[in-house]
Amino acid sequence: MKLSCCLSLEIDNEIETSYRNLVRSWPACFLRAYRSSIHGHEQCIRNARTRADHSALAQYYENAAKRMQAKAKVERNMMNEYTQHGYYYGRRTEDLQEHTEAMVRVYEEGAEANSNMAKFHRRLAEDASE
Repeated sequence: MKLSCCLSLEIDNEIETSYRNLVRSWPACFLRAYRSSIHGHEQCIRNARTRADHSALAQYYENAAKRMQAKAKVERNMMNEYTQHGYYYGRRTEDLQEHTEAMVRVYEEGAEANSNMAKFHRRLAEDASE
């Protein structure tokens, strides 16, 4: 069966059932953010009113921050590889190191921005009505 979320996935019935049960537990606002691309959830942010909406958005941003931190870690590992075994890569070593260093910086900045958004929505969730 095809599900209409950000990526259409072919899944079997068992996974479909667990997916549907999981999705039913999410607030509607978060579902709209989950199903749309990053560009599509600005409306969800604008329409967030309840504690559940803000908590779901905070969870979304926390997960995004974790993904960014994981990507930064992968890039750091690559940086260590380029530093320790630069002779494998010849003239490209410095370019690879600079590129990887830039990617680490980008991912760490993204993780920090997502963490800040998560904290912001947690505070809004505390102040929001049910």
